[in-house]
Amino acid sequence: IAENKLLEWLNSDNGVLPEAGAVYYTWLKTGANAEKIVQRLNQWQQANPHHPDSYRIAQLTRGECQSTDKFYPDLPITLRSLNLTHARKFTDFATTFSIPADPKLGQWVVILGENGVGKTTLLRCLILALRNVEKRDIWPQYAFTDWENVNASDAAKPEIKVETNNKQFLTRIPAPGEVEQEPRIENNSVYPLFAYGCRRGSALGGALRAVEMGGGMEVATLFDEGAALVHAETWLKELDGDAAKSEQGKALFDSVITALKSMLMVENVFVKDMLVWVQEAGKQAVPFRYLSDAYLTTAGWFLDLLARWLHMARQENIAVNANFMAEMRGLVLIDEIDLHLHPRLQIDIIPRTRKLLPQMSFVVTTHNALTLLGAQPEEIRILREEAGVLTMTPGVEPPQLLTPAQILHSYFGIDGYRPSDIGRALKRYAFLADFSLRNDAEEAELMQLRATLDAANSLPDWEITPREILDVETSADAATGMAGESDDTPA
Repeated sequence: IAENKLLEWLNSDNGVLPEAGAVYYTWLKTGANAEKIVQRLNQWQQANPHHPDSYRIAQLTRGECQSTDKFYPDLPITLRSLNLTHARKFTDFATTFSIPADPKLGQWVVILGENGVGKTTLLRCLILALRNVEKRDIWPQYAFTDWENVNASDAAKPEIKVETNNKQFLTRIPAPGEVEQEPRIENNSVYPLFAYGCRRGSALGGALRAVEMGGGMEVATLFDEGAALVHAETWLKELDGDAAKSEQGKALFDSVITALKSMLMVENVFVKDMLVWVQEAGKQAVPFRYLSDAYLTTAGWFLDLLARWLHMARQENIAVNANFMAEMRGLVLIDEIDLHLHPRLQIDIIPRTRKLLPQMSFVVTTHNALTLLGAQPEEIRILREEAGVLTMTPGVEPPQLLTPAQILHSYFGIDGYRPSDIGRALKRYAFLADFSLRNDAEEAELMQLRATLDAANSLPDWEITPREILDVETSADAATGMAGESDDTPA
């Protein structure tokens, strides 16, 4: 079928390239019409230099590409499974991930779990499995140490196995600082790979205001809290300088600025007087460096990702145009994607990222209920530890159909609208203070609650409804009726 599609195209005047898979498959599997194929594909590539398949076609016609197993993938990356043996807290752990129904869309995995349960360790395990361990110069210091399982014998060695896009990768750590990997990874990583730790810093970068691209910095902050992101203002000013030199540079700069405005939900971002300025709706513009930590942290990882991906694209001779974000493919790991964000921004962080980078795949962690409103239940994974055993379960209920309190219950195991002891005491106090038919025991309880709330500086300025003393039978009937009311009855 693939060959017939291609031959039909070759013998027509149709300038629209058939399905890319048909072209690649035919080129790799058949020698028929080879000369004609090369000639026609060359013509097409020259006429369509900015098409997403252009670089791939150029490779094929030069005979450089004889395998579909390459660094830059034709389709978004999908993680299928993760198995950990004796890796820190994970003694014998296995989980699978949901694959997107549309193969042209990136995968999202949103990991939940209590502090210290192992979410960051999971992200680091993915890096160790999918990155070249032989190139020690691209790794942060101490990346290969402290991986032993505290509950296992000395003979138990950590192993990490990841299946992605139908291929398995295995990393073993036989001794501290020693690492083995199967199969051998030729490039720095299996695919374009980027990672950001929860102490990743911000768009202000380091003290040197540097834009450093080498040395494995694309994953450094996940392991090293001293590692810096790209200095965003310096990079944006470089792009602004390129915009003045060519139409392509201007299109690229405009594309980045438009995406940054969408990501931060601001009205305008511009360069003036050698500074980057940001303007929120209805407010005066301020220098980029004056933004809040929420803006700077989000802009930090987002602009770092764009800068490093574009650097990678230049190294790999990948064609880049103004619509490059829609065509970006790779795997991004972010510990606490919503760090410092206001609830309004938490709600939108996943949908906005998904819209801007539709083919990029993400594995992120969060502790925020509102962030889940941007995820589907099959994308959510809940990491739990019970009796020393770690398990991961998928989400069930769509977060979009739940209230924040219901999300806290279903996904975070928090019961009640006011989970603290003081919150529950305040709710009970509100009910009893308004209940005129309270009996002697309830009156004593009300006074005790009053003292408790007062000691906690949480006593509200409410007027207590005076008691109505009824005969014993009537009072008992009233109390029975009130006892049947829901605990959620408004005060």
